[in-house]
Amino acid sequence: MTIIENGSATATAAIPESTLATQDPADGDTSTDPEAVALAREQYACDTLEIDENAKCSHGDDGVWVQAWVLVRLPDND
Repeated sequence: MTIIENGSATATAAIPESTLATQDPADGDTSTDPEAVALAREQYACDTLEIDENAKCSHGDDGVWVQAWVLVRLPDND
């Protein structure tokens, strides 16, 4: 089981260890991981955070970093 953290909230996600074992972060592997992407989309995607289907992923010791798009709203200049 892998823990994916977002700020102070922690979500536990079931990502097979076999997936983690095939991608060594020391090798700089940032290939996509469909299972991690699906979990990230399910847990974090919203109106201001989008995750591409083919987002790059980086596996670490205690989670998977998933590439995402965050909307930064510009201040109103009125």
